[in-house]
Amino acid sequence: MESFTVLITACAIILALCWIIPAQATTGDQCLECHQDVYDQAMKKDNVHPWFIEKKCGLCHFNKGKKVLSGFGSNSVSANGSRKKIKVIIKDTRQTKEHWFVLPSKVADGTVLVNVDQPNKVSLWQNVSMPPLDSLDAIENDKTGPKISGVRIISIQRGLFISATVEWETDKFADGMVVYSLPQKTYRSSLDSQLSKQHRLTIIGLKANNEYTFSVMSKDIFGNKTASATFTFNTRKAVVSTIVPKSFEPLTKEVKQNLEIKYFKVGAGYLLKVASQQPSLMFIGLVNTADEEGEVKAAYHAELCDPEDLHIKQCLNCHDKMQANSHPINIYARPDMVIPSEYPTLADGRISCTTCHKGHGSSNLYLTLKDHNRDLCTGCHKEMI
Repeated sequence: MESFTVLITACAIILALCWIIPAQATTGDQCLECHQDVYDQAMKKDNVHPWFIEKKCGLCHFNKGKKVLSGFGSNSVSANGSRKKIKVIIKDTRQTKEHWFVLPSKVADGTVLVNVDQPNKVSLWQNVSMPPLDSLDAIENDKTGPKISGVRIISIQRGLFISATVEWETDKFADGMVVYSLPQKTYRSSLDSQLSKQHRLTIIGLKANNEYTFSVMSKDIFGNKTASATFTFNTRKAVVSTIVPKSFEPLTKEVKQNLEIKYFKVGAGYLLKVASQQPSLMFIGLVNTADEEGEVKAAYHAELCDPEDLHIKQCLNCHDKMQANSHPINIYARPDMVIPSEYPTLADGRISCTTCHKGHGSSNLYLTLKDHNRDLCTGCHKEMI
């Protein structure tokens, strides 16, 4: 019961900052031309975010620090007035110079776009013409797992929960997982399925003052697995701190000109390598103006924040000082925990600010999805009931 009280108190502190209003204003009248129903529904709630009441949609949804050098912009609406549709089929949200994507052969039938994205800097879109699959060099299965090196713990942090962040490298693109143990039980982290040679995973819910053994595992696109040697870390070394994000030099138009894209054949699909001169995020999308029954598509607004910016970074613009005392964000749930469907996460399962809070309005205090005094926490933490 004591741990439940501590958790509730910490949640209440972070939620109490929901009423900070910056001086900058952005009108949302144009947004309401399409989203009037969203505004009307939220305004019926008991508690509504002040920016939303004043229709300052751009303060959260528009990334004003990001310049779109090449993309849809005015081209997002065709001559007949229909808006082009982009369906993002795969993304790599790590800020690295090299990205690998496995794409189905059917992408050759549509317009493929590669997005080079640098948080709060610039967004670059480039059309890609997929060559015939049979004309490409094939990558064969060498039947050996990735070689793992450089396994290290880069941080052990104490907040509401204790977490440890692990890094390692592989000699070829692969996924990643951490297996960690106490004498009485073994745990597995969530699988990071994004292909990479540079790996980083954070494991949470660790017990205080315990020594853990751990190893990392990686699997290539053919299913060949490798496990590292066993290492140890001790949660007595946990400190209250955060990992400082890397700083980036602004992207320029020359980045697009020097963007390296290589194509390979792997099985019955494509393997696409995209490399940039500077660490960036990468997104792969398909364009189609037709409305196909049963297929969900969303109109792309070139000036809008991506999901991670909208559901995490924009919130931290005002609430960053409380991050150390709040529920961890930008992390995956424990492998043995099931997040209820009414608690939205990012597309890859990471917990964000809006996993617990409504961005527009809620009938609960502090804009929470459920009553923050009990129901909100126990939705995931069944052990507290």
